[in-house]
Amino acid sequence: MTPRGRVSDIKQYPRPRQGTEGARAKLIVSGGSKQGLEPGDVIGAIVDHSHLHREDITNVRLLERFSVVEVPAERADEVASAVTGNTAKGVALKLEVAKGSSRPARTAMRLSYRRLLIGLVIAAWVTALIVALDTWAPLTAIAGVPLVLVLPGTLATYAVLPHGTEVDGRLRVILAIALSAGIALAVGLSLASATGEVPRVAAAVTLAGVCTVGAVAALFRARSSAAALSLPRPGRVPVPEVVGASLLACALVVLVVAALNTESLPAEFTTLALTQDRDHARLDVENREARAMTYRYRLYGDGRLVDSGVIDLDEGEDRTVLLTIPPGVGELVAGLYAGSGRPYRSVSLRVRG
Repeated sequence: MTPRGRVSDIKQYPRPRQGTEGARAKLIVSGGSKQGLEPGDVIGAIVDHSHLHREDITNVRLLERFSVVEVPAERADEVASAVTGNTAKGVALKLEVAKGSSRPARTAMRLSYRRLLIGLVIAAWVTALIVALDTWAPLTAIAGVPLVLVLPGTLATYAVLPHGTEVDGRLRVILAIALSAGIALAVGLSLASATGEVPRVAAAVTLAGVCTVGAVAALFRARSSAAALSLPRPGRVPVPEVVGASLLACALVVLVVAALNTESLPAEFTTLALTQDRDHARLDVENREARAMTYRYRLYGDGRLVDSGVIDLDEGEDRTVLLTIPPGVGELVAGLYAGSGRPYRSVSLRVRG
């Protein structure tokens, strides 16, 4: 990229010639365009305070808050020490050697990081599809664990703490699981407040969408973060911490759901009937449980919700709800809910004339 402004700097420090051989190391310079620096200023400071020639300094990148240059790997520590503490355009400079300085290794790592994010997003959508289809309960439960407790928080962590950020691996894992639980609860509460229940399909798709947004944010953060240029080797997976954090997150989800779900699940005794009385529909509910129950009912007309409400019944009590049939509706479907997103009882009625 051609630097703007100081033509004299460009002449004094021309673009390095191609063909510089040998291992290269990246130096991260604490100063960028926001401080008024230009590529010539960075190159000049390194040349003036070290024994390097301008041809030894390659791939100069000036970002907003920091700059990146490449120098011979065997001289990287010496150059960083010599230039640190000096100034350029009144800006105090601090140079650090990026970890994993081999250019091919960095390229491979960037590709691996990109593939990692893409793989996590694909995993999120595959698990969301399995949960949405709900073809086999054990498979749905297995797929739901990573979708709820692993993937959203992992991608959110990468977005907040870009790849290469100096963060303890245990802390990153615990943070990822905690964020996953928090995101899952937030999604569930938002859907529950909007619809009165937590639709499985909507929750799965929303969580997969959150994962996608997190991956996109992580890619953009990695491009603009100096920490993303550091490439620490992956360490041992902290299994005890992962297991402990997972169990803690599961317990948190269970406690919150239990606190929010005050309705008791019924046994197989409550009855529901739907009949037509001219332009009204009669919804008859009889509680045959051995305890008082709270039910929610929903009435759909040709697939659209036309009425809903709550019925509180004591033991052995029955209740009739009279509902208006909207004009032009051909079929009514009534669902009775008791502490679950699925109808406990469901009946249909073909509307006459």
